[in-house]
Amino acid sequence: MADWFYRYTDDPQEKSQLDSERKIESINSNQTLWATRRYSQAQSANNDLNIGSSPDFRIGPIPDVMMPTFKYGPVPIQPQGGNGGGNGVEVAVSDPIWVFGIWDFNNSDWEEM
Repeated sequence: MADWFYRYTDDPQEKSQLDSERKIESINSNQTLWATRRYSQAQSANNDLNIGSSPDFRIGPIPDVMMPTFKYGPVPIQPQGGNGGGNGVEVAVSDPIWVFGIWDFNNSDWEEM
């Protein structure tokens, strides 16, 4: 199992939740996906994780001992509709995780929460 987990997102609603509540919790389903790899470049995260668009933010690292029980995973990410993916590994959780800050890819800066 991975020692650290990361979330990559460009969702303004998720960013708003981070700003107001300092937590990551699913905003559109009953699970939140976390990657087992740290990406320094947004496009690399998008390519490996099949996110659909380059993420604006990276959340983490979250140590494995702080992660909620996995709903599933770790599992390899499957390519979807010929869009790539398949090089990353993810886990899904349904419980919230509280965070202290996020990495802003657009500004190359750490943003404390």
